[in-house]
Amino acid sequence: MVPIIAFEDSNMSDEDGVLPRFRCIVSTLIVDNNPIEREHAAALCRDLGIVTVHVASNACEALSLLAALNPPPDFLILDLEMLPTMDGTQLLEQLQKHSITMPVIVVSARDRALIDFVGEMAGVLGLDVIGVLQKPLTVGVLRQSLRRFAATAE
Repeated sequence: MVPIIAFEDSNMSDEDGVLPRFRCIVSTLIVDNNPIEREHAAALCRDLGIVTVHVASNACEALSLLAALNPPPDFLILDLEMLPTMDGTQLLEQLQKHSITMPVIVVSARDRALIDFVGEMAGVLGLDVIGVLQKPLTVGVLRQSLRRFAATAE
């Protein structure tokens, strides 16, 4: 996989509501069973200039999409709670089992300590965790995770 390098367009600023856009991070897969949260995350990604936003409503759908997409998404936004099928933790285990190594942002409305623990678990599995975020997502926290991703991709 070609390294992804992200940078912001220096001609744009947060002033007057204009958001800097990330370049070269062109695609993501958002996995969340809540359609409102899924669309909210997709809108934030588009606001940050991510061109292709794939969505999955559960972990099984996400695994099928990941098998079909070529090239794969640059990163994954994954909700922890996705009942009644496989939850986010189980999906992380499946990613590791299938050697899917794309960067992951773990999100949840649960307690911060739980989200951090799952992020650490994903790291132990060898997955590249670029963010552990509490819902509701905001453009600012998503931007910070993508900046960390950009810093490691350079």
